[in-house]
Amino acid sequence: MFISTLDLFKIGIGPSSSHTMGPMVAAKNFRDLLEKFASSNAVSDFLHVRCTLRGSLAFTGKGHATDRAVTLGMYRHTPQALAKVDVNTLFQELWQQSSFRTDNDRLIHFNPVEDIIFDRSDPLPEHPNGMIFQLLDGTGKTLLSETYFSIGGGFISTIAEIGQIVAPLKIEPAQSCGFPFESANQMMKMSFDSKYSVSLMKRSNEQERMSELELNQGLDAIWDAMRTCLEKGLITEGRLPGGLNIKRRAVALYQQLQNSSFGNGLMAWYLVDETEVETRTDKFVTTFTGEDTPVAATYLKSKEMGELMVHLWLVEGVLNQE
Repeated sequence: MFISTLDLFKIGIGPSSSHTMGPMVAAKNFRDLLEKFASSNAVSDFLHVRCTLRGSLAFTGKGHATDRAVTLGMYRHTPQALAKVDVNTLFQELWQQSSFRTDNDRLIHFNPVEDIIFDRSDPLPEHPNGMIFQLLDGTGKTLLSETYFSIGGGFISTIAEIGQIVAPLKIEPAQSCGFPFESANQMMKMSFDSKYSVSLMKRSNEQERMSELELNQGLDAIWDAMRTCLEKGLITEGRLPGGLNIKRRAVALYQQLQNSSFGNGLMAWYLVDETEVETRTDKFVTTFTGEDTPVAATYLKSKEMGELMVHLWLVEGVLNQE
């Protein structure tokens, strides 16, 4: 089978792909529908948006910041675009708003505190993660409505689509790529026979579907988001959002590790970047390539810990070419 790395990894904000990312995508989708409706229909002067969360979204949405996600999405923010944004500050600004204007300057009333409803009655029969968005006029009449389901991984489905959903990821037959495999054993044998590392075979498969530039930019964006997330976690103290009053522990744990006998070895993989590869070749090993080049699995040995740490470099193919 073939699944693109860029489909497998999704950039977004947490704490949950199904309860945070999915609702944000749904709210953004409904905002787009609302814009089209308001620009092509004669509507009343008073327009009002309501979002009703059902099932698991209603019962666990507060802890998963579902209401925050819906608010951000209604203001056209996407999970991918917020990866490097101070979301807490942005959300606090939007939470105080009670309306927004469409592209054609129609005023839409939307108060997140009142208009995001946690309906803990029976879930919708089609899926436990349901959301109903409505555009209402001054009399409470529904002018526009759409029901969404957050089906996992940040993917959504409308009520019209839910019956046709097979899998949110695009999975293609193995025969559709130059290095096909159906199991890990096949993949490793193919690597041995071809003298290509696993990552080089994967890169070859990817570049049959997109340009090298597109692939590199996509991988760089994924790694940049991962690194940014880690960096933020290592400097941010206080309490986690969500109302559970959970203390952030990463800063204290990181400081303890740095002060321990194996702290430097533990973080060595993180400090390696592409510019250091040539000067720190002791950190890399080769396999299946027949050449002195880095490989997909970069083994980083910590003598103090007495074990091997593995960091998967998705950009290994780029390093091999330089």
